[in-house]
Amino acid sequence: MIARPRVCVRLSFLVGCLAASAAAQTLTERQVLHLLRESPYYRELQARVEVTRAERRRGTLYPNPSATAAFEGAGRTDFYLFEQPLPVNGRRRLLVQAGESAVAATRAEADYELRRLEAELRAAFQQLIYVQERRDTIDRNIGEIDELVRILREREQAGEGSKFDRLRAEHEIVERESERAGVEGRIAETRARLAGFLGELISQDAIVAEEILTPDETPPELREAMQSALVARGDYRSQEARLETLRIEEEAADRRRIPNPVLSGGG
Repeated sequence: MIARPRVCVRLSFLVGCLAASAAAQTLTERQVLHLLRESPYYRELQARVEVTRAERRRGTLYPNPSATAAFEGAGRTDFYLFEQPLPVNGRRRLLVQAGESAVAATRAEADYELRRLEAELRAAFQQLIYVQERRDTIDRNIGEIDELVRILREREQAGEGSKFDRLRAEHEIVERESERAGVEGRIAETRARLAGFLGELISQDAIVAEEILTPDETPPELREAMQSALVARGDYRSQEARLETLRIEEEAADRRRIPNPVLSGGG
């Protein structure tokens, strides 16, 4: 009595799968990482660097000249005075260096944030591969049990098998289909995570991961990995650059004690 509803469910599910396959876009991990560099996340990280560069330029501009005009007495005596400060105490040069160091710190922070996003994106992509393979395994299992049900039904009709064995196998199919529905939910959730990283570059329902859960490279030794992290990690490089920025700014502030000459003239 449960065979017909089950067939209807499978037909509906097959139609849904065919419709999804028609719009699906198969992606590799390399392609997903490339799409991340075209996403709003990446543009925002690049904008941080440009904002820091623009803010730091304000303190390094050359001072503007000034002009003063005065008119006195009945005889109409006019005075004109022009002044130009000359930044020769070295403070501007230090501020330029401090700005470059601050930009380097922001760039290192952006690089660290990008690596963090890439790590989360790769984890979500591998999770999608896992749940896809899990779904395929369940589908194969359902097919095998379905064949077993067919054999048990034939044996039951021939009087060589029991109805209980067939019902137990059919119950196993129902459990596997319920498990598959749960896996489909996890696939949708993982696709949503990936779409959250990529923005409008790709449709959430169209993401299909193409690769297998087999590492393609050998992980480095612990000592080598730690040494590489100390050199390459953006958070460490950012802190070093910020310390250098503070040191240069302290030296630039000390140069305020040295007055700049002012070139003036008029008549």
